[in-house]
Amino acid sequence: MRKDFVNSWTFLLLVSFVLVCAVYIMDSWFFFSGQNRLRPDEILFTEGLISVMMGVLFLIGSGGLTAASQKAAMLAATAKAFDDDAIGPGEVYRRDSWKPKGFKRLALVFLVAGVALILVSLVHG
Repeated sequence: MRKDFVNSWTFLLLVSFVLVCAVYIMDSWFFFSGQNRLRPDEILFTEGLISVMMGVLFLIGSGGLTAASQKAAMLAATAKAFDDDAIGPGEVYRRDSWKPKGFKRLALVFLVAGVALILVSLVHG
C-alpha cells in the first residue's frame, strides 16, 4: 500500500513538473522575447493563479440534476403509482440534488502546477 502511495504521488509530481516546464517554455517562446507590457514574472504569476483556480474547480467537479436524474424520477413515479412503499420522485431528486463528481488527480496536478508557477514567478522576478 505504501508503495502505491509513493508511486501515485511521484507520478502526480512528475506530471505537474512537466506541465510547469511546458508552460515556462511556451511563455519564454511567446512572451519573454518580444516587447511586452507585462513582465515575465507577472505572466507566470497570472498563469499560476489561473492554474490554481482551475484545480479548485476540478476538485469541486460537476454535480446536480441531470437527464439521468429525470429518468430515475419518472421511473420512481411509475413505481410509486403501483406501490405505496416505493420511493417517489421527490426522494430521487433529494438524493441526486448534489452529488459532486470531482476529478481529484487532475485537480491535484493543476493545484501543484499552479503553486509551482507562482513560486517560479516569485523567484524569477
